[in-house]
Amino acid sequence: MSDTAVSPEQAAPEKQSWRENGGVRGWFGRQPSWVRVIVVLVVAVLAYLLPYVGSVPLIGPQIVTQGIDWPSALFDMSYYVLLALGLNVVVGTSEADADEKIKYLQSLIHPDVGKELLSAALGGVDLSSCDPDEPLPDHIISQEERKTNSRVSYLFKDRPTLRQMYERFGTGRGQRTVKGTPLAIVDQMENWFINRGVDGYLIQPPILPAGLDEFVEKIIPELQNRGLFRTEYTGPTLRENLGLRRPASMYAATADVAPSKEADLARKRMR
Repeated sequence: MSDTAVSPEQAAPEKQSWRENGGVRGWFGRQPSWVRVIVVLVVAVLAYLLPYVGSVPLIGPQIVTQGIDWPSALFDMSYYVLLALGLNVVVGTSEADADEKIKYLQSLIHPDVGKELLSAALGGVDLSSCDPDEPLPDHIISQEERKTNSRVSYLFKDRPTLRQMYERFGTGRGQRTVKGTPLAIVDQMENWFINRGVDGYLIQPPILPAGLDEFVEKIIPELQNRGLFRTEYTGPTLRENLGLRRPASMYAATADVAPSKEADLARKRMR
């Protein structure tokens, strides 16, 4: 038996937990593109087959109980599923002006914050010891993953330094960045919406409240001019304004029962 001591450098690295590795999102992002395609297809097929689970022997009767067809109910919920794209909007008097705004915002990112943002995007890898002004070491993210992982491949374009990587990611926090004049920005938003690329947008201004005020004052009017955004609210509730139908109430059967005298008196008092 050898008495040679094992140095800390030679010791096996401490295994990170599932959560530290990014959980499901981190695992999915680390897979090759063909694996991600298969996973998406499997999920789509399972969603399509949900209404028919009730007819499967042994399993079906356990799922469809108490008069509720859960698979059909879940399948019906797909009616409400809409795709909203996260959008980081940088408005300028020109594209060059918008670029200057982005560069200024990037210069404000502290290295520790930038590393933390980038670490989460890369699946929870440890970047604390990495030099911000050097390229990311090859052993942290494999060359194959740098090319095949569409979520992060753009970060490795032209072999950037770590600082340049977190500046690219931190500008939009992983969301798509659109920049330029109000007309140019609305042109892109309209193109995606009209061609059914998205059903709506989640606006994530780079700074608050100025960024949101700028969007309301310069982008919303142009969207309204093109008939792409409401000029008044549809109804008094969020459901109506989102265009969602109201599901049937489980208490609807009792609504037809004649109200009691006490309930009738209470309604008159409220009037």
